Order: sequence, then C-alpha cells, then structure tokens
Amino acid sequence: MTLQEQKHLKHIRNICYWIYIVMFVAGRTAMMQQDRALVAWEWSVVIGLTAVQVAIGLYGSYNWMRAKSRNTWLTSIGILGPIGWLILIFFKEKTVIVEVPDKSGPAMQVQMRKATLVFMSLALGATVFYGVAITVNASNTAQTLAVAQSELSAAKTELKSVQGAHASMQDALSSAERTLASTRSDFTSASQRLSSTQNELLATKNKLNDMDAKLKLYEDTMGIRIFSGVQPRARGAGPIELVNNPVAVDPTWQQLVAFLRADTTNARTWTEGVFVSGDFAEMLHNNAEAAGIRAALAGVYFEGKVIGHGFNAFKTADRGLVYVEPQSDAIAYVTKGKEYGTVGLSHDLRFDYGYYERVKADWNSYIQQLEAFNRDVQAFNREISGKVYYIGTREWFRVKEWKSDLAAKEKALVDLRAQLEQVREPMGIVKTIEIYW
Repeated sequence: MTLQEQKHLKHIRNICYWIYIVMFVAGRTAMMQQDRALVAWEWSVVIGLTAVQVAIGLYGSYNWMRAKSRNTWLTSIGILGPIGWLILIFFKEKTVIVEVPDKSGPAMQVQMRKATLVFMSLALGATVFYGVAITVNASNTAQTLAVAQSELSAAKTELKSVQGAHASMQDALSSAERTLASTRSDFTSASQRLSSTQNELLATKNKLNDMDAKLKLYEDTMGIRIFSGVQPRARGAGPIELVNNPVAVDPTWQQLVAFLRADTTNARTWTEGVFVSGDFAEMLHNNAEAAGIRAALAGVYFEGKVIGHGFNAFKTADRGLVYVEPQSDAIAYVTKGKEYGTVGLSHDLRFDYGYYERVKADWNSYIQQLEAFNRDVQAFNREISGKVYYIGTREWFRVKEWKSDLAAKEKALVDLRAQLEQVREPMGIVKTIEIYW
C-alpha cells in the first residue's frame, strides 16, 4: 500500500471516529428524550459507518495477509468492524431499560436497544485499542528508526571506507601520472640519444661508403701498390711534385673525355732529359686537379728494363678505374705480367684487359692485311714499270683486272681502319705498378 493510500484511509478513519462520538452523544439525547425518529436516524448512520469501517477493515486484513502493509489501525478496524456488525444483527430487536439521572428529579428510565449500547461500547473499545496500537506502532517505529540509524552509521562507515579507497586511488593515480611523466622524460631522452646514435650511424655509414670506394679501388688495382697524400718516388727530368685539390671529385666518363680533349699536355714534345713520361704524367695530374677532377699519377716498371714509365689514373663515377697515357690521350691497359698497351681515345671503349686483347688482335689483322696489300701494290708497280699495254690485248685486260682488284682491297682496308681503334706498340711486360692519389 502506498503512503498516499494510507494517508487517505487515515482521514476516513478519523472522520468515522468523530461521527461515532457525535452519534454517541445523539443516542444519549434520543434515549433521554425518547425520540424514536432520532434513534432511527442514528441507526441509519451507524449502519452506514459500520459498512465503511468493515470495507476498510477487510482491505487492511487483505494487506495483512499479503504482507503488503501491517498497519495496526486498519487491522483493529478489520477485526472489530465485522464483530460489531454481527452484534447489531444479533441484538436488532433486543432492548434494555437504562436509568438516566436527572438533576430536576428522580432518575428516568429510557428504553434503549441493546445493540446500540453494545456497538457504542465496541466503538469506545476500538478507540482504546487504537490508542494502544499507536503506542505499539510508535515503539516499532522507534525500533525501525534505530535500525535505520544503525544502517546509516554503517553506510557512513562504508562511505568513509570508499572515500579512503578513493583517496588511495587518487594517490595511485598521482603516482602513475608522475611515473608517466618520468617515462615520457625517459622516452624523450631516449629519442634524443637515438637521434644522436642515428647521426653517428650515418657518419659511420658515410665512412664505410668511403672505405668501400677505396676497397673497390684496391680491388680494381689488385696487386698494385697504392699511395695517398705522398709524393711519388719516381722522377721525370727532375723531382715530381703533385698538387691535389681537396674539393676535386671523381668525374664521369664523358667529363673525363671532354677534359682530355681540351687539355694540352699531349701537345708537348718528349725530350730526353728535359720532358719525359714522368713530366707528362705530373702535368696532366695537376691540370686535372685544378679543373676539379680527382686524378692520380701512376708508374710501371717493365721486366728486363731499368727505366719505368709514367701515366695517369682516374676513378670515373660510371665506368670505374681508367688509365690514361698522357703523351697521346690514349687509354692505357695495365695488368701485372702482361704488356702495357694503349688504345686511341673513343667514346665506345671498354676498360677490361680482355677488350684490349681483342682490339689488338683486330689491329694486328689489319696491319697484316695492310702489309699484304702494300706488297701487292709493289708487285703491280714492278709489273707495269717501263711497259706499254695496248687496249684490247690480253695483257691490257690482265693488268686492268689486277688494278681493279687492288683498288677494291684498298677500299676494304680503309673501311676496316675506320672501324678499328688504334693500338700503339706495347712498351713491355709490366712487372710492378704504383699509383699515387
């Protein structure tokens, strides 16, 4: 039962008790005046109030059984209301003589219904019972309040515990935030160290690349003595002095060809004791360094010879190590145990020694064909020398055919020469090689 329902029923109960009190007074007056009409009206009202009280009592009893609301006053009405109703039915026609005291004279006798007296007595009893019930209910309420206060105290204790746990969590959170800040600081420091390490790694990588380039250079010049930053021990007509440019770089093959064609070192004349191979190599080296091209002076010694030969080396960015003969701007092919050979400058050159050997074989074949052609020309000239040939004769036709054959061979040799790179006479078998960067 809701609080609103209890409030409404309580108002109805109070109204019923006030009407009972009024009817009690009215009954006494009716009995004293022996007013039947008033007594009949009293009965009608009492019966109606009793019906209302019985309905309220039944509703209270229903809630008692359903354990929805154990309201004491509803229960008392639910018990006493039906009992009063049964008494009214039982004593409906019963009467009793009641003496009513009178100040003006002797007591008068009033005939009253027993039921009215019994019902009034029950109404008074119900009122007294309700007072007792209220007292008991107040005691129960006090107990309930004490339990509620105990529960409130427990709730406060639990709240304090929760607040303490919350404070602990706040402390833990603050500690975690400090740890996070420290971790972030450590991460920042680690990132800085990592950046520094990466820079160092990059520098180391650059050094390794430089070392790899030098190692590749040494691999390309296997079996060669390499020097860097020192003056060569070999001499030209006098001491050799190399001038290096610290900002010079390795050229491409096209840049090297363009430099060689523009340089005038090969225009000098070789003169014994004045300007020899070492002087040519020194001049080309210094001119290349001055032009920003990294260069080296190289020298070889031949088997069975005391005097060596000077030339130059360049490490091209796209074609690798290239040797150059400074007296002719030809490309030199140098390998220990093999002859020092050169091939005329061309854009289509290759720089492995096997290429030189193939070019040399083709060149030697051309030389042999050229020598054979020259012998044929000499024989033809001897044949026609001092002779006269008449047109249309057999000898005239023979000489004419021979001449045409020589002309065809000459054209073939000219075309072959155009396809060949010039191979100069080798200087000797290479014994040792030295390179000065």
